[in-house]
Amino acid sequence: MKRMIDIHRLNSIKELLLAIAEGNLSYQIDRSQEEDQLESIVVLLNWLTVELQASLLYFSTFNPKGSQSKSITILFTLDHHYKVTNLNDDALTLLNLDRNRVIGKSFSHFLNNQSTIRWNEIIQEIEAKSYYSTNETLYFNCGPYLRKKYPCTIQSVDANNLKQPIIVITSFEFVPQKKLIEDEVKSRKIQAVIDGHIPSNQQNTQTRTDTLPKRKPKMMLSDRDVKIAQDIRDYILKELEYPMLSISELARKFNTNESKVKKAFTQLHNISIFRFYTEERLKRASHLLETCRLPIYKIAKKSGFKNISHFATAFKKYYTVSPSVYRKLYNKDFK
Repeated sequence: MKRMIDIHRLNSIKELLLAIAEGNLSYQIDRSQEEDQLESIVVLLNWLTVELQASLLYFSTFNPKGSQSKSITILFTLDHHYKVTNLNDDALTLLNLDRNRVIGKSFSHFLNNQSTIRWNEIIQEIEAKSYYSTNETLYFNCGPYLRKKYPCTIQSVDANNLKQPIIVITSFEFVPQKKLIEDEVKSRKIQAVIDGHIPSNQQNTQTRTDTLPKRKPKMMLSDRDVKIAQDIRDYILKELEYPMLSISELARKFNTNESKVKKAFTQLHNISIFRFYTEERLKRASHLLETCRLPIYKIAKKSGFKNISHFATAFKKYYTVSPSVYRKLYNKDFK
């Protein structure tokens, strides 16, 4: 039993670290009854997410355009049996829920153990009053390992003077603007595939996953290989405005060979050097399009593109819209 608990907590830690790496700072891990070093790590990681959220909110106040994050509203409506009758799309997204599996379920089904106890107390309070309103912090389950904490407003509404009230639960979450944009880009790409608008040069590469060959086992990287791969990444990020060095030039600069440069970088960062360089240039361009009024040809130059036509083509391929349309969507000075 102890081993199963440890596996669950290790998986929880892994999921939370992945969420933090993706910029999702709203998740936390439920505490267990254990008092060991693993539980200490859980406590520290929960504390870290809270501190990172606070830091992000603090630094966003210095953003002159105020576009670092947006408030997303969460809304649940419950019937007199405290079962979910409706919820908005943002609640589905933020809590990783499926509408078909939510409607008709008891609201407590989505809460962790601690909040379920408090929710049962709130039900008693609602039934004892003709009108009820309170603010309460609730913890929502998000998959098997993580949870999210939300400050909720809970109200019972008398529907047309009937004896069966409607319960409304609302909350909000500040989501980084960048994540909203990335999610929208992903959804557009998915929709393009659904609609059958797959580029012709990619159609022949679409293969069933069950026919793909097994991956070759990865080589073990030495400490020196890891350092070289990290140093190359840092170098590329500092030199985005300039043409990228060839693999042979990078190998000479970092005192290694071409094969090791490519394999170490790809294995450590899970992306090729050229693709990493291209995507980072495009991300820099998108940031400039969101936050400044520079002409697009200057943004292309600052992002390492000598040819504005090549820039526009690469940008549209990655973000699914042209640089000018992207600017109109995400820079309030151009709306």
